[in-house]
Amino acid sequence: MRMALLFNPATAFPVQFLMPSIQAAASSLAIQIGNAPVHAKDEIEAVIAAQARNPGGGLIVMPDSFNTVNRESIIALAARYGVATIYFNRFFRN
Repeated sequence: MRMALLFNPATAFPVQFLMPSIQAAASSLAIQIGNAPVHAKDEIEAVIAAQARNPGGGLIVMPDSFNTVNRESIIALAARYGVATIYFNRFFRN
């Protein structure tokens, strides 16, 4: 399994502070973690499509005002591409 962390570096809580916990959980489940920084709304689809290309790809939507503003697009694209997604807040549920 591969999980990409979706965040905007300009608006997100610094990811490096969350990485030790994320990496510890991921390694205990044999999941590879990668960063997927996006700077604009039109970059979101490429990240999600990349996770969908190979079986076992998933997405972790990080706490970020950018992700909150673009949540409808993120939800729709994850559903369209069939990418398993973990959201930081339950208001992302459809």
